[in-house]
Amino acid sequence: MSSSAARHAAELIYAGEIRFGPPYYRLAIDGRDIDGRLFGAPLAWSDDGRLLAAQEWIGTSAHPGPVTRALLIDADLQMAAALRVVESGFAEQFRFIGGSFVYCKRYGASGRIEEVEVALDAIRNWQRLTWRA
Repeated sequence: MSSSAARHAAELIYAGEIRFGPPYYRLAIDGRDIDGRLFGAPLAWSDDGRLLAAQEWIGTSAHPGPVTRALLIDADLQMAAALRVVESGFAEQFRFIGGSFVYCKRYGASGRIEEVEVALDAIRNWQRLTWRA
């Protein structure tokens, strides 16, 4: 999946699936695999093609359910910022709107959905990505 501005390309590479659940993947950006992390679909690029939103899987156990979070990746700087963990649910429906990142937390068992909006300039926990050898 190339960014809308075609600056970078991201690819989900099948890694497995949880029992009775969806698949999870490794993530490669510009042909390089991110080390030590697993991801689910979907991915979404910002309009300028610099930021990638990904659903990071914290665990792959079927019980008590998925543990995921939204992960923002600055493909230019090779940095990532993790947002709040979604226990027994999925971070999804990623959108970049102006200076904000908007996504939904969907809790499978209850069907509850919460929309979250984060100001991009308020994110302070950026960390350097590590790559698989």
